[in-house]
Amino acid sequence: MADSNETSSEGVKSTAVIKQGYVEMKNTKLFGSKKRRWLALFKASSKGPTRLIKYDSAWKASNEEPLSVTNLSEINNIVRMGDGAFGIVLQMRDHTSKQFMCETDEEAKEWLHLLQSLHASVRRRDSMPTGIFRTFLMPSSSLNFQGECIMDISTTNVTLFEDERKTSKIVVWPINHIRRYGYDKKNKRLFIEAGSRCDTGEGIYLFTSTEGHAINEFLHKQAISYGEKT
Repeated sequence: MADSNETSSEGVKSTAVIKQGYVEMKNTKLFGSKKRRWLALFKASSKGPTRLIKYDSAWKASNEEPLSVTNLSEINNIVRMGDGAFGIVLQMRDHTSKQFMCETDEEAKEWLHLLQSLHASVRRRDSMPTGIFRTFLMPSSSLNFQGECIMDISTTNVTLFEDERKTSKIVVWPINHIRRYGYDKKNKRLFIEAGSRCDTGEGIYLFTSTEGHAINEFLHKQAISYGEKT
């Protein structure tokens, strides 16, 4: 039985997981045979867009060792298999298809509903306004927050929010009080060094994001723009 809880006792332990569980997939190397795989559906986050990730097992999922990643934006249509089968068919934009079998009709209906609902709004869900990015804030001594968050970069401030609704603010760093910033390509980490006049005081804050390089470039652009206006 698949586990749709965000904090599953097995598999991926992440609030970005919408649904996960074991399914059966065709073995491309052995005609007619099937393999049991762990499948996880992720909402858009600092690690990527809305996507399906296939793992060899729940244990492999907990260790972040994927077999394949399918972005929902790559899918053209999602339908149920015919003849009463408990399966889902992903019709890809490149005219190929992928499919998986569930253990029960109830599971197949739940997977289909979630996939179709997310697919219908994937462009809106995955896209972000200019200057707003999904990031993961690493633990720090001066902030009591860590994890997935939203970074909003304007010409005057870098503001962190807990989610895309931006109802809960974490911190604001005025651009003119940021000492340094940069992106470490090797470790794929973005850093911001706040000065003593920031609300957090002096400190270096680390972030991970698939958009780390783009965030650094945009922040640099805004810092230059701020300098030209003052």
